[in-house]
Amino acid sequence: MKDISLPQLSNARVNASGRRRSCRLTTTKICFIIAVIFVIRRLFVTRTVKSIYQQPDNSYRYNWSNLVPSNPPQWKACYGIYQCSKLLVPLDYESPEGDRAAIALIKMNSTLTPGDERHKGPLLMNPGGPGSSGVNFVMKNGRKLRKILGEGYDIVGFDPRGIGYTTPGLFPFTTRAEAGAFYAQELLSANASESAIAELLGHAQILSQIVGARAKNVAEHMSTALVAKDMLTMVETFGNGKLSYWGFSYGTVLGATFAAMFPDKINRMVLDGVVDAEDYYSGSWTESLHDADSALMDLFHTCVRIGPLLCPLYEVNASLIKERVDKLLLRVKEHPIPFFYNVVPGVREQYGLVDYSIVKFAMLQSLVKVQEDGWSLIHALAGLEKGYSEAFWRLSARVIRWEDYFSDRISCDFLEGFAGGRELGSAVACGEADPVVGDLQSLKEYYADLAKTASFAYEWTRRISCSGWKVRAKERYTGPFVANTSFPILFIGNTADPVTPLRNAHKMAKGFEGAVVLTQNSSGHGSISATSICTGDALRRYFNEGKLPKEGTVCDVESKIFPHEFSPA
Repeated sequence: MKDISLPQLSNARVNASGRRRSCRLTTTKICFIIAVIFVIRRLFVTRTVKSIYQQPDNSYRYNWSNLVPSNPPQWKACYGIYQCSKLLVPLDYESPEGDRAAIALIKMNSTLTPGDERHKGPLLMNPGGPGSSGVNFVMKNGRKLRKILGEGYDIVGFDPRGIGYTTPGLFPFTTRAEAGAFYAQELLSANASESAIAELLGHAQILSQIVGARAKNVAEHMSTALVAKDMLTMVETFGNGKLSYWGFSYGTVLGATFAAMFPDKINRMVLDGVVDAEDYYSGSWTESLHDADSALMDLFHTCVRIGPLLCPLYEVNASLIKERVDKLLLRVKEHPIPFFYNVVPGVREQYGLVDYSIVKFAMLQSLVKVQEDGWSLIHALAGLEKGYSEAFWRLSARVIRWEDYFSDRISCDFLEGFAGGRELGSAVACGEADPVVGDLQSLKEYYADLAKTASFAYEWTRRISCSGWKVRAKERYTGPFVANTSFPILFIGNTADPVTPLRNAHKMAKGFEGAVVLTQNSSGHGSISATSICTGDALRRYFNEGKLPKEGTVCDVESKIFPHEFSPA
């Protein structure tokens, strides 16, 4: 849900029609030289550019276009310890003999042989979004997932329709630079100025028109219902008959949709960081931020607990820290702070304004991975108080996708595809939601109401995106989310998840017979945003032994937000 999925983005995408950008023979040497300079530059900025949307560093070392789509898939060695393939499926299941899609798959094999009774077969993963690459998620997190799950499963990631290495891909922009120029104009907060909502609405309308003109047929076939059917095809192709699945954020919408459509096809299913599927499909987006302010206050309470030596925003209570931050936000809104840094003098500079929208949006994004980014957020805010913008600029470069569009400025074929933007999430979420009739006045009223209960309301702009979206999904499922599944579902929610509140897990669990909710006592989005031995043990028992935790189980975490965190005497 972006990744927060605020705009959760996909990484490297392959052009559906096979269009590839290539250097002409007469410019090959120039392109090569620029490519070398590009690589050298990257060596100097690896610490400043690490977007949460960025693909792993080795992602360009495998050529997906060499894979021949097939059914069953033909697995080939890739990325060292993985296997890759492309599964051929109908683009439209109502016309199975028509156009096809090729679903990109990646697999980390279990060390157990298929004949071993402990080998459970494939476990499908979805990281959320909509718009996130399951291939990149498994490639980045495979070893961590293996430690949690043990050796019982082959861990399988896939790129849903239109996303990542799956073809046809949603490719409305002809170059990365064009996409960057478009998204550079987009505000990150609907409260950045008096005209912000109107500007965002106009931007959303233009994006819808671009997609409608250039990639309509792809966007129409990206719905969750179609991806659920693709998952059923995977299960049938793998020969297991039933689905084992772990989905995060939007992946819980996908999982709940699959369970409602195919309740007799569930082997194991964990829905982690749960989205209210009814709220999602209605296009309302009012049930996501209930715990966002609790997550922020939890960070401030941690600051109080560890004391002034480790927390530069320290006050005697969390409310006083919030007052300081609120005053800072007002000041930055009136007086943005400039930033300029010579990474490589004369060759590469970073510069820009740290303004209100960047600060507020980066705060929300940091809460998504608060165990990872919370400490940096506190120090960056403390720096802004003193007029220093560098720490916050570096934080924003990590949690917002600044360089994803501009790091490949040459028209050469040495990198595959480029990162996607809001078009991916909108094509899925807006295309399959109930149509949102959002004129400017109704949107202003919507955000005024949402802001009464959520201080990050204006940074949650999906409602505006869907108000401007006109490309509708060919096939959609909107409920009911009530089923007696062939095996009970395990739902997981954190006590202070900024974008998928715990209440969503309890609501969704009520619709599925025998489902259980496991609570993880932590901030952050999804259980793997923190380290919990208790949660890991529960997951392993569920997946490998079929044992659900007791209803009401609450798991504490071992990870800490601040380095060397301790409780002063």
